[in-house]
Amino acid sequence: MFGLDTLGKAVGQLVNGFETNVRQGQQQLEKALGDAGVLDAATLSTITEMSDAYRTMAEDLLLHPLRFAGAELDLARKHAALGYYTLARLVGKHKKPVVEPEADDRRFQAEEWHKHLPFDVLHQAYLINSQAFLNWAAGMEGIPPAGRDQMLFYARHLTSALSPSNFPATNPEVLRITWERKGMNLIDGGRQLIEDLRQNPSLFNVGMTDRSAFEVGRNLATTPGKVVFQNELMQLIQYSPTTETVSKRPLLIVPPWINKYYILDLTARNSFIQWLVNQGQTVFIISWRNPGPSLRDKGWEDYMELGPLAAMDAVTKATGEDQMNLIGYCIGGTLLGSTLAWLKKKGRNPVASATYLTTLLDFSDPGGIG
Repeated sequence: MFGLDTLGKAVGQLVNGFETNVRQGQQQLEKALGDAGVLDAATLSTITEMSDAYRTMAEDLLLHPLRFAGAELDLARKHAALGYYTLARLVGKHKKPVVEPEADDRRFQAEEWHKHLPFDVLHQAYLINSQAFLNWAAGMEGIPPAGRDQMLFYARHLTSALSPSNFPATNPEVLRITWERKGMNLIDGGRQLIEDLRQNPSLFNVGMTDRSAFEVGRNLATTPGKVVFQNELMQLIQYSPTTETVSKRPLLIVPPWINKYYILDLTARNSFIQWLVNQGQTVFIISWRNPGPSLRDKGWEDYMELGPLAAMDAVTKATGEDQMNLIGYCIGGTLLGSTLAWLKKKGRNPVASATYLTTLLDFSDPGGIG
């Protein structure tokens, strides 16, 4: 008799065989791409993580067919409702959409997505399918929270990549603009692709800004300042107040070493540093060095010692003040928090106040960034 034990063993063997075959194929593909120089090590590492996540999803499908079948029935009901919606619109009746984008989803905001029936049905079908896929991934059993977060992260990327808004033929807004501009928008996109390839041949990081749009002194780093200290990891810039009366206590800003300090000093209209000096503040800010191969062994403690700690000593030397106010921004704020803990352990107290901007200090649950 074909019992449950036999069925369980058969499913287990099927899952093990599936996992072995997929992993072998994945390793062979990654080795071929790596040997050919198509992808660098960082890209291959990310592809490996993605492949592991998708393989776990496939294993869950094999191990829990009933749960998947239930999800399929729910999906079929929603598509049936979409069919009724389509028929109603075809005969001129007004009917509420089966599904609508989230309030912060800007992909389908253009009028064309809702005005023309084919695109209306297409984007609703995509939303139904993608949400069903994400719900299925979120409901997987027996997976540690970190593993589930990783799977959801890559599941969202996969569904986002398949959005009809990403393809010219299925995006009515792109079709309209292409008609209006006689195809020049496609030529501009091709030029941008060539520029992305030139800047990064592996195309793992696409361009996110126009590098020619910024010029130091015009719309970037516009507030006059001077370098008063430097070491192998940073330069310390000092800005003088523009007021007759000046605050006695200086202000030191520790910015992230990803976006640099420029984000705080763009044009005079939106420069935080310019605003500070106009309030009578003597401002110091760290300008981090872009690390090259010679700095590959530098760690967190090096950035603390050569960053905020060295900067505090330099500020005291430049102003004669033993205490100062500090601002930590993003990962610079995380570094500042570590520095304050270290200073307290050493019995030192050079910081009168610390303000944090968009800073994460508790990494026990960092969300998607994990």
